[in-house]
Amino acid sequence: MTDQMIQRAQLLMMHRKYAEAERVLQQLMTQDPNNVYVLHMYSEVMLEKKEFDQALTLASDAVAQEPDNNVLYHQRARIQLARNKYDLAAEDLDTAISLDPADANSFALYALLQLDRKQYSDALRLAESGLEQDPSNLIALNARSTALLKLGKKDASFDTIQGAFRKDPENAYTHANYGWGLLENGDAKGALRHFAEALRIDPSSRMAQQGMVEALKGKYLVYRLYLRYMFWMSNLTAGYQWAFVIGFFLASRGLNALSNTYPALQPFVVPLLVLLVVFAFSTWIIQPLGNLFLRFNQYGRYLLDKREILASNLVAGSLGVAIAGGVGMLLSGAPAWFSVLIYGLTMLMPLSVVFTASRYRWAFVAAGIFMGVTGALAILATAFGAPIDNLFGMIYGISVILFPWVINAVSIRANNP
Repeated sequence: MTDQMIQRAQLLMMHRKYAEAERVLQQLMTQDPNNVYVLHMYSEVMLEKKEFDQALTLASDAVAQEPDNNVLYHQRARIQLARNKYDLAAEDLDTAISLDPADANSFALYALLQLDRKQYSDALRLAESGLEQDPSNLIALNARSTALLKLGKKDASFDTIQGAFRKDPENAYTHANYGWGLLENGDAKGALRHFAEALRIDPSSRMAQQGMVEALKGKYLVYRLYLRYMFWMSNLTAGYQWAFVIGFFLASRGLNALSNTYPALQPFVVPLLVLLVVFAFSTWIIQPLGNLFLRFNQYGRYLLDKREILASNLVAGSLGVAIAGGVGMLLSGAPAWFSVLIYGLTMLMPLSVVFTASRYRWAFVAAGIFMGVTGALAILATAFGAPIDNLFGMIYGISVILFPWVINAVSIRANNP
């Protein structure tokens, strides 16, 4: 009876019917709560359901029962990665590899972890160690390809991914990974083909869906340039990202001081300064604006999730507020309309990131709510006769200045585990 129930749970998991598989596994746990294989399966179901705390508890129980089983440490490492606990995941992978140095899967997963940490040379070493054990390991092949691409070895990267296709031409992950590589290399059309193929094989692949969204927007020159900038920034470690952000700020301040000190240089310096401001502002809003335009694409609108649709709606609304403020100011000249214009333009920044998928999303939401409320109060105060630099207006102005720094700090921390 137990074997039949295990086989039924395996079949349900194979067909991704995780809720039904969970019910079967709960019955098995009642019969034998210390069965390591059942604990392992149950943990896998919880991982797929994104119930990471329960998955971790089950995996740890399994490890306690069989502390010499490398597969259990590998599974727990996957859960720790899903929880963004990179150091703990690395500890489990070190243990898994020490228990079974011939297991290519642990090397491959460790390579992916190091890719997330932007330790590209170490990721390449780990991927190649995995391939020494199993030259056909698709995860290791994909990790090696990505590491080589990040290290600037494009030809070797694409040769490696072709090797993965020879091993399994119908692997959705390989197609999606190749698509992202092509997109980073500037080939949006080629990326689209591979994302489409990945979605044909696995329509639920979020990696392919997100790639398809970016590739569709990448067909436009402005967004393609933005993607180049984002890929370049994302490949930098935290220190270099901060160096760029601070350097950009100091360069802007320096140009402004130069313009004020030497008026004769203003015809040359001011356009450059405006260009820098426009560039900085555009990096905040181009993603949700691209999603807004994508909603008019016959295919693109089906790829956006609820958060992305809502963010694009909010950005469109904020643009509408800015336009209304501009029109009102031209027609009446009232200071309140100028406040509305500034409010609509500056609120584009927090609204563009408020629904970003991040473990620090609460910070984005909190900043958006705070700025939205204080800005609205500033407009209300101005409408009742208060000067533009009223208390709420000053608080809002300070928050507009601080917002990019706070969110950059949060984003850099989130992108450098």
